[in-house]
Amino acid sequence: MVSVLAQPLIEKLFSKFLKLQGRKVDATDGGLTLRRVELREDFINDELALPVVLRGGMISEIVVEVPWTRIRTESVVVRIVQPVLLFAPHSESEWDPVSEQRRKAVIKEKTLQALRRAAA
Repeated sequence: MVSVLAQPLIEKLFSKFLKLQGRKVDATDGGLTLRRVELREDFINDELALPVVLRGGMISEIVVEVPWTRIRTESVVVRIVQPVLLFAPHSESEWDPVSEQRRKAVIKEKTLQALRRAAA
């Protein structure tokens, strides 16, 4: 019963970061568990603007512990077990100042768009 109610909530909270299609939430032992979940490279690469790109990533287990009876006084704990991330340079070629400037311009534009949306 808990997993049926928790499934839409987990998808809403984590689908921006994780590939959850076809994943079922295991609601045993009072917690919610997702196993062998892949990371969404597009979110990491586009939103975080790191100097490297994520080529792939997986998390062995995500455990969400919700104190249902004391939800107002205690914290919800999200435990991430064995994350594996594969990062690579933006380009395999030598450093190119022109492409680096383009990449920085794209990041600035996205930041400006986010500020405009927040101000509106």
